[in-house]
Amino acid sequence: MVDLKSLLKTAESAMRTAGKHAGAAVKTAGTVVGIGVGSMSIQLARGDYSPGDLVRGRLRLELTEPVAAKRLVVGIRATQRYYELERDSRGNQRRVERSREVYKYERELDGARTYTSASFGFELGVPGRREQRMPDGVLGDVATILGALKSSQRAPLQWGVHGFLDIPWKVNLRQRVALNVAG
Repeated sequence: MVDLKSLLKTAESAMRTAGKHAGAAVKTAGTVVGIGVGSMSIQLARGDYSPGDLVRGRLRLELTEPVAAKRLVVGIRATQRYYELERDSRGNQRRVERSREVYKYERELDGARTYTSASFGFELGVPGRREQRMPDGVLGDVATILGALKSSQRAPLQWGVHGFLDIPWKVNLRQRVALNVAG
């Protein structure tokens, strides 16, 4: 006769062991592809910037274990939204929102090595406004009016500071924070 109590205990023990092995397998798989190696944060010295300003901040790595990586990079990027009309197979038009990169600058904070939890200071420049000279006379007046009309149809630039740890054959550790640039 089978003792139901001992059978349940055996089954419970087997399930507990299987759960431990499954958890270890998931952790190992995550480490192999780079998931769960840690986190990255970016702190900026202040919140508002103008064209031509210097953005100062710190990029902080919080790693669960030492990680061999190619490089640590921080950068500044501006994108702009715009809309296009797109036709489907039936000829109907729909408005589609797209985004394009207008400006991108990246700076390598450190090269190939084994990284541990640490903090890195950085400085990045916000590009200044480009001054455009218009011709004098009627042609200049027309160019100024057309430029004002065109700029009123564009969305404002969306600025951000980003960082990433370039880990070979694994998912890179990334972070992005919004940057408020007036003008």
